[in-house]
Amino acid sequence: MRLRLETDYAIRSVLYLAQQDDYVTAVKIAQTMEIPEKVIPRVLSRLNKAQLVTSHLGIMGGHKLSRPADQITLFEVISCMDDQIALRPCRKPRGSVANELLKGADDCLFVLQDAIEHTLKQYTIEDVIHPVPQYTFSPALFRVS
Repeated sequence: MRLRLETDYAIRSVLYLAQQDDYVTAVKIAQTMEIPEKVIPRVLSRLNKAQLVTSHLGIMGGHKLSRPADQITLFEVISCMDDQIALRPCRKPRGSVANELLKGADDCLFVLQDAIEHTLKQYTIEDVIHPVPQYTFSPALFRVS
């Protein structure tokens, strides 16, 4: 699984805004977080549409989080930028034997997909800023029943 570059920029933007008390201009976010200035309006627009960021026009305008950082999950940020957070199932060959063999691989990918989404829903922006070792790898999460 690989995140799109704009999704990375959205995460950077939200992390920066989480540490600000006042509205911040798009240019300031772009410069501080090394995001191309031509891309930041599109990123902030999607975050705004998802109600993760609020925008204010005018001299003192800019952007800030619409909720506290401990109430915004990584899943929300990623899913507003990527229409689908997905591990792609295996391509289906034409032969029925191959299809039957690949079903196990697809089942495994779906279990991994659920584990990824579950984990992203558990981590808030606050957790990313101030990490606490709260999750450990458990092979049991990845067993297909």
